[in-house]
Amino acid sequence: MIPVPYGKKEFAEVATSARGFLRSVIESLPDLVCVLDCERRVLAFNPNMRNLLGKSADGVSGRDTPWFFAESEAENYAREDEEAIRQARPLYDRERRVVLPDGPEVRLMMHILPLANREEGVVGLAYAGRDVTAIRKLEQDLRNANMRLSSALAALKLAQGRIIEHERMNALGEMASGIAHDFNNALMPILGYSELLINKPELLADRTEALNLLRGIQTAAMDASQTVRRLREFYRKPGEEEKAVGDLNAQVKTAVVLTKPKWQSEKSAEGVRITVETELGEIPLVPARESQIREVLINLILNALDAMPRDGTLLIRTRAEGRGVELEVTDTGVGMTEEVRRRCLEPFFTTKGESGSGLGLPLVYGFVQRHRGRMDISSAPGKGTTVRIWLPSVLSGDEAIQERKAYKPIGSLRVLVIDDELPSRILLKKMLETDGHHVETACDGGSGIRAVAAACFDLVITDRAMPDMNGDEVAVEIAKIRPGLKVIMLTGFGDIMNEEQRKPAGVDAVLPKPVTLALLRETMANVMSVRTEQRGDGSMRVTGLA
Repeated sequence: MIPVPYGKKEFAEVATSARGFLRSVIESLPDLVCVLDCERRVLAFNPNMRNLLGKSADGVSGRDTPWFFAESEAENYAREDEEAIRQARPLYDRERRVVLPDGPEVRLMMHILPLANREEGVVGLAYAGRDVTAIRKLEQDLRNANMRLSSALAALKLAQGRIIEHERMNALGEMASGIAHDFNNALMPILGYSELLINKPELLADRTEALNLLRGIQTAAMDASQTVRRLREFYRKPGEEEKAVGDLNAQVKTAVVLTKPKWQSEKSAEGVRITVETELGEIPLVPARESQIREVLINLILNALDAMPRDGTLLIRTRAEGRGVELEVTDTGVGMTEEVRRRCLEPFFTTKGESGSGLGLPLVYGFVQRHRGRMDISSAPGKGTTVRIWLPSVLSGDEAIQERKAYKPIGSLRVLVIDDELPSRILLKKMLETDGHHVETACDGGSGIRAVAAACFDLVITDRAMPDMNGDEVAVEIAKIRPGLKVIMLTGFGDIMNEEQRKPAGVDAVLPKPVTLALLRETMANVMSVRTEQRGDGSMRVTGLA
């Protein structure tokens, strides 16, 4: 509240007077000022306010209430003014809209200031404010720009994802024919040895020879299984759950195996002999997802192979360097000119013509930058190329690698095998009976549920993809019928489910197909090492087996 030495009647006369102290004060203020009486009749303006209002301010005689406010807000503004007069309390920073005839809307940030004397109290009101129209326009422009930027950023992320996916598919396509070659090579001994044993039963009489043939079949089957798993590892998407620390040496080995069809099979078919050598030092883990490390290594290897049209050597080294790890990939290829070396990290720059995307090395460089590393490329025409990457290491406290749990052999169990594929049921039955277990089989989920309801089992091994009732539904029903009965799910999707940490309700462990006897034994022992008992009140108690 601002004190003034006038009563209500005198205040109106003084405020409207062309001369006098109060009028001089009003006109000298730099803000936009408007003076009103207690009835909210406009008495005077300072020049700044008059300039804003223009011709609409002419002829003010103390009879008009503020006509310049937006009609839709006039009642709200009147209530605020009346509150300030009634309570003799100023209201600060009230934004008001001014709408003038044939003019743009103006935004004013105003203080509502009661004017009072000691005898009569509030005798009038003053608006003091500033024009914030330009500021509000800038704020709106900024919001619009932020929205456009957010939209552009989302589009950029989408494009980046598509580019990365495109590059991944390019690399996969380059290796596809070699993978098919490896898979056919694995199938060759399986088909050949099995035909020999079927067509020449007399070979079974020679125990040593028969075992050799069977071991050849087993090795080939394991090779084929690993080919499928390695393909899955290559195409694993970065968003899938995995530990956020990676073993660089392990991924070097994996990348060399994954690209073997390219550097061995395809190059040999072209009459080119490539030798891949590794010198892996003792190094700590690095703070990066293993799928990303693997893609970086595959990109580097494929780039190096493209640079070696003739016989050559690719050497991959790792070593501890300061507080990090250094990776070095050296080829004996054609090398690069200084101009190409300077530009090779530019997106879409390529010397391979239409066959190259120009994204391999830029993606590698992007990975290195995101992980606070360094990358250096040295090359010369005819001298080959060396790519050096330094990545920070993980602190020792974060280097915990979960050890594989030891397990104790288990005794004879009553096991139910549920699988709609007859060969799988027969094989599992024989494998389990070999270890002394008592085994029953069911050809579908419904039959399995009926068997569980009719007899007592220690363990159920079920397939997942079955008609009518799948393995997920079977596990749920078993939990209702026999709470605490252990369930192992055996499925061709086992690797994917374990990587994504997806275990259906009621399932104690998930195993991939094909499964080895050793892995089956280990999983059964781990699952059966914990016994779940149901109390009388319906709650569960978990204890270790003696």
